[in-house]
Order: sequence, then structure tokens, then C-alpha cells
Amino acid sequence: MFHPKAETTIELKPESMNPERDQKLTEECEQRSAVDESDIEIIVKMLTPNPERLAKVKPEHLRDYHAHILAALNYIRNSTTEHYAVEFVLHPKIMHVLTGLALDEATSADKLGVILDIFINTTSRSQTLSQALIENYDMVSFIERLASGNGQHREKTIWLLSNLAGMCPELVHHRLISKNEDYLSSFIDMFTSGKDADVGPYYGQVAVSLSTLENNRHYLANSHLDKFLPLCGSLNPNRQARVTALSLLRNLAIDTKLHPLLLSKSEFLTAVVEPIMSKEYEFSDEEVEKLPLSLQYYDGAPIVDDDAEACIVDTLYKLCDSRHGRETLRNSGIYYVLREYHKFQKQSKLDDEMGVGSSAMGIIGPAGKMMQVLDQDNPLEALLSLLIRTEEEIGLPSDVNLGDVHMEE
Repeated sequence: MFHPKAETTIELKPESMNPERDQKLTEECEQRSAVDESDIEIIVKMLTPNPERLAKVKPEHLRDYHAHILAALNYIRNSTTEHYAVEFVLHPKIMHVLTGLALDEATSADKLGVILDIFINTTSRSQTLSQALIENYDMVSFIERLASGNGQHREKTIWLLSNLAGMCPELVHHRLISKNEDYLSSFIDMFTSGKDADVGPYYGQVAVSLSTLENNRHYLANSHLDKFLPLCGSLNPNRQARVTALSLLRNLAIDTKLHPLLLSKSEFLTAVVEPIMSKEYEFSDEEVEKLPLSLQYYDGAPIVDDDAEACIVDTLYKLCDSRHGRETLRNSGIYYVLREYHKFQKQSKLDDEMGVGSSAMGIIGPAGKMMQVLDQDNPLEALLSLLIRTEEEIGLPSDVNLGDVHMEE
């Protein structure tokens, strides 16, 4: 949970705290949205009936009134599968009425669930909307209030926070740390403890997004690395938690300053590579001796899907950004594991799908750092071709990072 400081109070205001930005958003929506102002007014009236008229509604008809609002909310939620809906929800009048309903403690649980769905669907595609919800309506405090209780929407609540953190990591970080300096430690505990399996992985996703910030990366690597390394392997039955843990390792690996610390732990490479290991792989005796001890007589099968595979290949690529990383991977026999995994893929007729949707050419966050893939379409083959080369063949000084050279090109 968030565990805010005892003296902290959360004041939630349904009105926007930035009217100037609202005006700019209104102008942008008018330019880009297919929904005109009259449509906006109709939706607003559907969601906020006249109080005087509502007071005259007979008690036996209030059920119909609430069903009317729920139907309107469901209509908006269903439309958020389309791209235009982002501009629609971004309109300050719509955003105001939705946040007003969400912040109203009298709003029923079913309506709140639909509103959370709307925000989840749209914030996943819009940094502008995420920023407006955070800065204009203090959405992080609203999420904190919901997540600190035992309501039925905790999973959706943390999912929304994960979206906001992915789009605006610095904004979310500053708001969380202002209430609790140890919030990130609390999130990691929720993710790794297994106490709350329904929401734990979502706390992990928030940590992944916030690990795009350098200070957070160093804090996680120095204080919590041992907690999420065990979650990457076959002993963890939760697929989502495995991928989340691997994503955390990927984000730590992008920071070359952390490579000596990460690679000083033999468990780190084991955690990264174990999901693609198999007892069927063919190694020579000399190759087996190079592998991390816990992988030398591995007796399992690969447990990766496309997402996990992308994280693993990307992590190893990021480790190859530094000379220390490349040399450690070679000395640990990682090339041999990747060689055998590539054979396994071909045998499984998956080779043509390698690289589709891979994050090896992606970024670790909205403002993240890009890692090039040596101009090859297949990240795994590119990684193999890099590790098989000597440092003399690569020809870079030890203090020059490979990724920096590719970015300059």
C-alpha cells in the first residue's frame, strides 16, 4: 500500500486546478476531435442532470436515473477502444464530469468501476491526458485513497497508477515521494511478498515505470535487487509477475553505471537467462564449466513467451552496452545459451516470429534511452553476432559505451 505519513491529509477537489490548461485543451480538442461542442454538452447533461429536476424524481424512479448514468458511462467506456475517444475524454468538460463522479464518495461502485476503465483505456494511449489528470485533478491522491482501502477496485486503481507512471514518471514520483519517502520500497514489498496476488504485479508495473528515473534505478539496484531476482524463474507460477520482474532487470541494465553492481551477483545473470534454459541444450564440457553454477545442470524447459523473451534479449543487449558487460557475458557462457536457444526456436518453427514486437529497439519509458540493434532485423541473431566478436574486433576504448556510438550514428 501507499502508507502515507501520519500527518498527511489528502484533500480531493473535483474542480480543475489549472483553468488555463483547460482552455488550451478545449482548443486542441476542437481542432482534432470529430466530436463537436454540442455532442459534448449532451454527454455532460446525461451525466450531470439538473439538481432541481433530480429532487423531484420519485424514490421509486431513482433506480432508472442511476441506470441512465451508468448507460452513458458504459457508452463512453465502449468507445474508448477507438482512438478518437482519447480526444473526447481529454475535453475539459468531459474530464471534469468524469473526475467529479469519481471523486464523489456517493458514486456507486459499479459507476466508479466504469470510470476507472475509461481512464485506464485512455491514459494508456495519451501522455497529455495522463498529465492533465495528475496536474489538474490530483489523480495520484485519488488513487492513493482508493488503494489504501479494501474496496473492490484496487486492481483497477493500481493499473491506472501504472499507466500514469508509464506516461509521466517524474510527475507521479514527485507526488508519491512527497507523501512517503519510502513509497518505492512499499511497492516492491507489495510486488515481491505475494501477500496480495491480485494487485501485487500491478505495483511491480508501477515500479518498472518509475525505474526509468536514474535515482530510482540506483535505489532499486542497491536496496531491493535480491527481492525480485527469484521472481524471474520457473519457481514463480505467475506469468505476469515473471515478466514484470524481468522488465525491472531490463530497466536497471540500461544504466551502464550499474553494470558492475548487477554483474557482481551471479544470481543476476541466472535470473535473466534461466527462463530460456532447457535440459535439452547441447553443451561441451568446456562450455558447461563457463555457465553460472546454478545453470550448469539445469533440468527444466524454456518458460518464455514473446514478452518475456523480449525482456531477456533486451536486457542482455543493454548489458552489452559496456565493455564490462560484454566481457562478463562471454566469460559466463551466455553466448552458448543463446546459441542453443536459437536452435530451439528454429526447431519450434518460431524463428520467423523473432523480433516481432520486441522491445530490443524500444525505449524503457516515454523519455527513455534507445538501444540500437546493429541494423539487424533479428535481435537474438544480432546479440549472438556481437558476443562472438572479441573486444579487439569491436574496436572501442574501454571507457566508451557501444550504445552511445550507435546513437551518434
